[in-house]
Amino acid sequence: MPLNFSLKLSVGKLGLQRIGPTVASQYDGVNGKEGPVIGFLTLSFPRSLSSAGFLALRLALGAVFLGHGGQKLFGLFDGPGLAKTIEMFGGTGFTPGWLWGTLAACGEFFGGLGVLLGFLTRWSALSLAVVMSVAIVKVHWSGGFFLPTGFEYCAALLGMSLCLFFAGPGKISVDELLTGGE
Repeated sequence: MPLNFSLKLSVGKLGLQRIGPTVASQYDGVNGKEGPVIGFLTLSFPRSLSSAGFLALRLALGAVFLGHGGQKLFGLFDGPGLAKTIEMFGGTGFTPGWLWGTLAACGEFFGGLGVLLGFLTRWSALSLAVVMSVAIVKVHWSGGFFLPTGFEYCAALLGMSLCLFFAGPGKISVDELLTGGE
C-alpha cells in the first residue's frame, strides 16, 4: 500500500472544524473511524501504519524494562541482582522486602519481555504501570517533577504502559498471532 501524506488547513471557530475524508480517507489510527480534526494542521497516514507505531512503542518500552528488570533479577548490566534488590526494598520501608523486591524485579523483567514480544501485552503493560505508579509515589514524588530525582521519566514510562494496556499491542505481535485479532 503506497503511503499517502496529506496536509490540511482547518479554519473555523476556535480552530476546530470537521474535515471530511480525502481521496485516501483520514483515519484515527486506532479503530479506523474518521473523526474531528482538532487544531490547524493534520498529517494523515494509512491506518495500516498504526501497528508500526505500536511496535515501536513496545520495542522501546520493553527494552527499557527488560534491561532494568534484568539488573534487579539477575544482576545483568552491572545490576544489583535479586539478593541486593530485596535488601534495598527492605531498607526503604517495603516490608517484607523479599516479597516487594521480587515482585518489582519480576514485574519489570517479565512485563518488559511480554511487552517487547507483544505477548499477554495488556497484563504485561499493567504490571509495568503498577511498578511505575509505586515508583512515582513512594520514591520519586518528593524529588518533584524533573530529573535527576523527580518522576518525569517514570511518568513517561507509566504513560507508555497505559497506552498499551488500553489500546493493546497492535497487529505485529504474538497476541495477534495467537488470537487472530480477536
